[in-house]
Amino acid sequence: MGPTDARFDHHLGRGATYQDRAVLYAADDPTTCFAEVFQRTRVLNRWHKDPWLVGFHTAAFSSLVDLTGSFTTRAGASMALMTGARSVARNWARGFYDAYPKTEGLLYPSSMHANRPAMVLTDRAEAAGVIPVQPSFHRALGDPALLGMLKNVAWTLGYALS
Repeated sequence: MGPTDARFDHHLGRGATYQDRAVLYAADDPTTCFAEVFQRTRVLNRWHKDPWLVGFHTAAFSSLVDLTGSFTTRAGASMALMTGARSVARNWARGFYDAYPKTEGLLYPSSMHANRPAMVLTDRAEAAGVIPVQPSFHRALGDPALLGMLKNVAWTLGYALS
């Protein structure tokens, strides 16, 4: 779905036209996911828009453009892709998508959680079978079983919890 205002959305412009492109943001650590998703409000809101925590193991090897090291500099960009204007990062995401047709997304350092690894998987990841049909974990943030973990995440990040 898209286009969105997300940092690495590679959709072609903002309009009502249907596009075969898709993005899914993920990380290997739930705290990184929460840091990224709730960065604007800095409140882990368990109820607004009924958010869920979904975990999965990639079903196949994925080939990602690695933005965590010196590649960004060699490509003519900088680590500001992770912190600067999102519109600039979206332009680069479209460029990477076109320049590397065999890749399935981007690996990048989370600017919201101590440069921990995060990734954006594109429609190519889905087409390649990287994203499994069934998740290994799927719970609403309002589920009482997650409350203890969410309190720890909120404390770690300095976010509020509602």
